Amino acid sequence: MSRAFKLLTVIMVVWALCEASDALAQGFSGMLGGKKEATLKRKLAPYVNIKNKRIKIIAEALGNTPKDIADVLKTKFVTDVQKDLGYIVDESNPETILKFTVTTFDAEIRQGTRQSGSSSLPFTTVNGNVEVSYQALEAQSNAPLDSENLVETFKKEYSSPVNTDTVALRKIPILGGIPTTKSTGSSTAPSQSELRNNLINAIVKQMAQRAAPVEEQFPVKLPKGKLEDLSKVALTQSWGKVLEGAETMEPLSKEKDDSYRHYLIGLANEALAYEQTSNDATRDYLFRARKAYEDARTKNAGEEEYIQPWTRVDKALAQYEKIKRQAEEYRNYLANKPSSKSPEPVQAAQPASIPTNSIPSGEKNQDQKKSDGNPAVSGGSEAVWDNQMVIKLWKQGNVPEPRLVEFVKNAPTHKFDPFSAQGVLELTGAGVPQSVIDAMIQKVKPQTQTPARKKSGQPAAKKPQGN
Repeated sequence: MSRAFKLLTVIMVVWALCEASDALAQGFSGMLGGKKEATLKRKLAPYVNIKNKRIKIIAEALGNTPKDIADVLKTKFVTDVQKDLGYIVDESNPETILKFTVTTFDAEIRQGTRQSGSSSLPFTTVNGNVEVSYQALEAQSNAPLDSENLVETFKKEYSSPVNTDTVALRKIPILGGIPTTKSTGSSTAPSQSELRNNLINAIVKQMAQRAAPVEEQFPVKLPKGKLEDLSKVALTQSWGKVLEGAETMEPLSKEKDDSYRHYLIGLANEALAYEQTSNDATRDYLFRARKAYEDARTKNAGEEEYIQPWTRVDKALAQYEKIKRQAEEYRNYLANKPSSKSPEPVQAAQPASIPTNSIPSGEKNQDQKKSDGNPAVSGGSEAVWDNQMVIKLWKQGNVPEPRLVEFVKNAPTHKFDPFSAQGVLELTGAGVPQSVIDAMIQKVKPQTQTPARKKSGQPAAKKPQGN
């Protein structure tokens, strides 16, 4: 063999090794095998917040459902959730009502045999199904806070006890990309009581996730090759640095290789989403994470590891979108809810119920005053304007915003409270426009300034009559 031929052979081997190294440069495994994983700390907000609140739990069973199922669900729910949320069960004076109605509960175990050649093989089929109609209501207003039809299903076939393999007839239910039911690997079918307990525990977990934040940790794969350094940073949970590094680095020349950079961008955004303190911020990061995962899948459709994170984030986004939608529906419900008691008509002995500084005394008769559209206020010869009066008129929906501003400005007797925390919560929670709140503030300000004028030695200006 000539020296030139040997040299050519060496060159070709080196070139082949370089090609192989380049081909294995990106991915979740290196040339020597092995995978790198980080821990993702996942936290999802509840659909309805009952932390430190007084709640009433109503549980019932319909149809052929065993009546004790509802009681067991209620007991387990209280036990599982109360230790974390610290709420108080108050049947007589609750703030929130949780209603659980078990509409379906089936637990069936059937044994049989099937012919395989000349042998008869035994098998056991286990079927379980539970459905619970769930609703959360605000006790005082009866406003809906959350509702869902919760379903948990188990269906599996077990072979002979001597066979250690089990054949699943249906995929295990997945919640957010994480199995809610784990197979023990045993070939022994559960007993009737075990199946019943498994179904109840699984549905209680779904019930709890409506009212309690979901907190869990699980491993996520990290890419190697040219992204090895960023993956090492991810191991330290410094997701902000990972995101900055992945977004600012030059895109890799091959789309398949660059897909792992997009995956890392998605992973960093997802991790940062769960660190946020507001639902809006969490939702924004989840949107970016899903977009990055989509880009990774587009560039490398053959990578199966991209499927689960995209599904996980998509379900989390759906949860936050529903939380936002339900909050808007709650506000609309309160704004459009008719008053439970119609206001009484203005009587002739109640002139103070109508703003008077713009209506000279004796200029209009009683019938003209009634036709002005001023609010009817009952309760004595001099009704007092306060926060509740403003909220009541606004919720009725027949007093336009400019007119309500005028009423506030011209209120003859008032006890407005637009400054305290309770007052601000009352007004903003009822959707009272800012222009009306500003008018209330201006109405209160002259009173709060009066002591200051006296202290300076200047006589306080007399308040004009009717203002």
